[in-house]
Amino acid sequence: MWMLVLMVGCKKVEPAPEALDDLLHYMWQKYDDGIDEELANAITNLDKAVAKGELDPSDGSVSALSDSEIAIVGVTDRSASDASGVFMVNRFACKMGQLEEVLSYAQQDELYEGVYEAYQRDFASPRADWLTDDAATLSYGITYTAKVPLGGTYDSDSNGALRQVPTDFGRAVVQRSAMPEPAQFENDNNKYVDQDYQLEIYYDAGGGEVVHVYGLWRDASYGSGLSMSDEGFQRIVLNNMYDWDKNTAKLCEEGRP
Repeated sequence: MWMLVLMVGCKKVEPAPEALDDLLHYMWQKYDDGIDEELANAITNLDKAVAKGELDPSDGSVSALSDSEIAIVGVTDRSASDASGVFMVNRFACKMGQLEEVLSYAQQDELYEGVYEAYQRDFASPRADWLTDDAATLSYGITYTAKVPLGGTYDSDSNGALRQVPTDFGRAVVQRSAMPEPAQFENDNNKYVDQDYQLEIYYDAGGGEVVHVYGLWRDASYGSGLSMSDEGFQRIVLNNMYDWDKNTAKLCEEGRP
């Protein structure tokens, strides 16, 4: 028995990749079963890759997830290559403790007004345990109705989790979410959201700021010939994410929720 414990405790930490694209894939794969040291190593490399969030411009495209990668979150009936990938790197004012309150707040529609028509988040375990460090991971399911940039709404479910990771520059938070089934648009067969996978990394940048690295892979069409594979629409999505961070920074400044 003691030999088994020692073998588990001495699991070798393989070096994490160094390029941003590779790191997003690595962290997606390691999210559930990777040990803290593996994810911490990846975040250290990520910090180097994004120059502490001070690159300009700091967004673009990333390679698609693989079928085996989306199978990790239970999606086995769709082709991962249909979901176009983009990334954003941003830096904004907020303390990590306050940010954790924002990220884990149940009613996100109360914080980010005008995004959702309806929203419900149900936790698999007590949120308080995660906020007080009694649990490293907080899993949840979401049922929501969301607006799309060109008009219209869709109904969807999403599964996600928040994971705390200790690093050399303080605790980081990694958030991963996926839409298990295609979303449903009401009375509009020309619009669809068939796949949606998101990976977000937040870590302390010092000086009361955090770095936010965001990866999104989506297979969607919003009408008027625009889809997630269109560069113009990708720009709309990325601009919306910058606005989301601005709203988050404002929430932090106001001490909400």
